[in-house]
Amino acid sequence: MSSSDSPKVFVSYAWSSPDHEQWVLDFCQRLVEASVDIILDKWDLREGQNSYQFMERIVNDSAIRKVIIISDRIYAEKSNDRRGGAGTEAQIISPKLYSGKDEGRFALVVRERSESGEPFVPTYYHGRIFIDMSTDELADSNLEQLLRWIFDKPLHQRPPLGTRPSFLTDEPEVGLGTEFTASQFRRAARGGSANSANLFREYLECFCRNLDRFAILDPRATNSLVVKQFEALRQAKDEFVRVVLDAVDHESVSRQKLSMHLVRFFDDLLARCYPAKRDRESTDHFKLLAHELFVSVVGIAIWREEFELAKSLLAAPYFGAIKNGYRGGQRDSYAVFWQGDDRLKELRTPEGSEYHTPFGQTLQERTSSGVLPRDQFLQADLLIHLRAELANGDDRWYPLTWIYMSHHRALEVFIRAQSEQFFGQLKEVLGIESLDPIRELVTSNGPMGYRRIRLGSNVLSYAALMLPDAIATRR
Repeated sequence: MSSSDSPKVFVSYAWSSPDHEQWVLDFCQRLVEASVDIILDKWDLREGQNSYQFMERIVNDSAIRKVIIISDRIYAEKSNDRRGGAGTEAQIISPKLYSGKDEGRFALVVRERSESGEPFVPTYYHGRIFIDMSTDELADSNLEQLLRWIFDKPLHQRPPLGTRPSFLTDEPEVGLGTEFTASQFRRAARGGSANSANLFREYLECFCRNLDRFAILDPRATNSLVVKQFEALRQAKDEFVRVVLDAVDHESVSRQKLSMHLVRFFDDLLARCYPAKRDRESTDHFKLLAHELFVSVVGIAIWREEFELAKSLLAAPYFGAIKNGYRGGQRDSYAVFWQGDDRLKELRTPEGSEYHTPFGQTLQERTSSGVLPRDQFLQADLLIHLRAELANGDDRWYPLTWIYMSHHRALEVFIRAQSEQFFGQLKEVLGIESLDPIRELVTSNGPMGYRRIRLGSNVLSYAALMLPDAIATRR
């Protein structure tokens, strides 16, 4: 460090005793080792020199940036009585402090306290902040505080002013109004309350009911309006995922009631997505949300190894759209939650791009809140797709987010499915009883297991995703 980076500091003290003088010398030595240019009488005042002029350097020498006052009983008494060198320096220092000028240049180090614990400080310094080095332990621990003062590097610095909050100027956002019921449930779940299951049900019901706040009362709503309302529900989505995570992670909600309440919630959500009076409003933003929430809950279940919950959601019949006369048939499967790109295509697809998935892009971006890890959401999307393909029936689920995963790398669950016990649980989620449907799915799509799912030159490989030859090979 250059001399220009070493602040020049004057040390004022009293020759109280040989022990005290030695302590001051050792103390100043430590400061010099920390690159502080110390001005000390024992080092800088020689025989024949004017001691008063030396002391006047406190105020006359512009190169001296700081002054340290080491105060013990003798120093305080001499300063107050204006005796000796300490008294002379008090006459020099006190006007500066009383006038408020340059007060940031002076710091007092307390080296001694009275029997009652009061620090010995000169009268002119009363009421000011000092640095306590009244014991050797305090001298060691508070040296950093002194050095930070010398170098003008305080431990706690005022942060820069930020920008004015948008809520002061923007129109107030409409919230879903579920914050209270969510916090009630989360406190109960974490505390192990027996009422947790009822509070969880109340939250889910409140969530569906309050979606009316985001209704678009125009059946011919523009795509931009639908996407705007879908984006406005992002905070509600994150809250929902947190609530479900708490329900899964705390056993105050039984697994049976957890599955039952969630299946009922998704059925009620379907009814809201497909209302009986469909000529009065647009509900496409609710359908996009239902798709996102369904994948999220399956992702949570797989992530937390709640395979029965994932199985229940994927195996349950759903009637919400049918009972409102919106769809034919007797029941819907999980595939009813899937939504395509129509509403987002013109807004999110780059010009000239043939293979982009706007909704998939949006979904993976909305995992950035970190509540449910991005890879867990993307894995759930692919697992739902694989269940549909393995069933070889009428259900279809195109995995809109697959392109955002490393599609030549095996899914985490299939790496773990090399364990026979883990595969025994996973196969129930996939709706299969043995490994055979996986082998058939892979071989029916060519020697490399490629499915006709592609975006540009990227092709989805079932063999790479599932590693069928390694499944259930370890006990």
